[in-house]
Amino acid sequence: MKTNSSTKQRAGFVFMEIPKWIKVKELVGFVEDPVNFVAELPLEEIVEVLKSDGWKTVSYGYDAYLDDRTPTHSMEKPLPGAGVLIRLHIRLWSNGVVIGNIHLDIPSIDSFKRLSPHEAIHDVGKAYIAYVFMRGGYDVELIYLGNVTKTNDGYAVKIYKRSDRV
Repeated sequence: MKTNSSTKQRAGFVFMEIPKWIKVKELVGFVEDPVNFVAELPLEEIVEVLKSDGWKTVSYGYDAYLDDRTPTHSMEKPLPGAGVLIRLHIRLWSNGVVIGNIHLDIPSIDSFKRLSPHEAIHDVGKAYIAYVFMRGGYDVELIYLGNVTKTNDGYAVKIYKRSDRV
């Protein structure tokens, strides 16, 4: 897994180098999902914003890891009329800054061939989560992490509140 947890000092603030990959156990083996969500907000605030948008806290029978840690919190938002395999899904890790992976789960022929129940469409999940937080009055920007995949453009959405808005 490709991560770096060193810090840098810039303009009076300490910035953590953001890990790029989350390791996820599939039915057979592991895959790496890109980190595509970063928030400078308390985890509890993130959860409340998502709950107000219809997300539910979930627990899964498989493992996901950021370094050696399992998610602090996982949520999903089923899409009306789409069935159980199509949903938005987010895994969050909190350590001062909240880092995670957000994606749209959708079944595909390719995913079934590799014994996975779905394809994770990361850019769609990232766009949706940006919309939810922008609608709630939060600041949103994209930061480039370079973790490009078939369904991720290498950017993470960063959610925060500017101090002049608090």
